[in-house]
Amino acid sequence: MSHVVSLHDLPPALRGLLNRVVREGGEVLVTDGERTVARVVAAERRPGLDAGRLRVSGDFDAPLPRDVLDGFEA
Repeated sequence: MSHVVSLHDLPPALRGLLNRVVREGGEVLVTDGERTVARVVAAERRPGLDAGRLRVSGDFDAPLPRDVLDGFEA
């Protein structure tokens, strides 16, 4: 059985943890002593969710300048 709770109804500390999971990935483990009682992970992202929010330069796959390449090959 699932329960739905708005993020805005949660205490600020919990909202911060959940926002971090969404941004950075990973998980939040909720424990009771040494026993894990819950594991919170970000919901799966749907393709196209960020459509129109990202821009890729027309030359994104152009060769890198020599000085940048030298930094990788040093």
